[in-house]
Amino acid sequence: MLPDILKEYDGKVKVSFKQLPLQNHDWAMKAAIASLCAYEQGNDKFWAFHDEVFDNQSKIKLANADEAFAVYAKKIGLNTKEFDKCVKSPEIAAKVQEEMKEAQSIGVRSTPTFVIEGMIVPGANPDGVKSAIDLKLSEGS
Repeated sequence: MLPDILKEYDGKVKVSFKQLPLQNHDWAMKAAIASLCAYEQGNDKFWAFHDEVFDNQSKIKLANADEAFAVYAKKIGLNTKEFDKCVKSPEIAAKVQEEMKEAQSIGVRSTPTFVIEGMIVPGANPDGVKSAIDLKLSEGS
C-alpha cells in the first residue's frame, strides 16, 4: 500500500519507518535489528530487506532467523561482513529499544500503525491513511 500512497501524494509526504517488534513474534526482534543493519547500507537496501522478510515470513522461525537474514542480506547485495558485524552490535539493539519506547509513549501498540502528523491510524488501512494525509494537508494550506 505504501508505494501506491507515495505515488498518489508524490512529493507531498515522506515515510519514516520505525521498528516495533511484537513479543508474540519470537523472531521479530532479530528482524528489526537486521533491517536496521540493512538500512545502515542504504535506504533502498532497507526496503529490499524489508520486502524479503515480509515475502518469506511464513518460512522464518526463531531457529533459522539468523541464517535466513544472512541469506537475504547476500541476495540483496549487502556487504555481508558489515551486516554480520552490525547484527551483533549492542548499539543497534539499543536503537530498536528506543523506537519501541517511542511507539509506546505515543500509544502505538500494534503493527502496522501509521502516524500522520501525530494522528494514529492503526492497521493496513489505506483509506484511513489517505484521509489522515488529506486532513493534515488541508490544515497546512
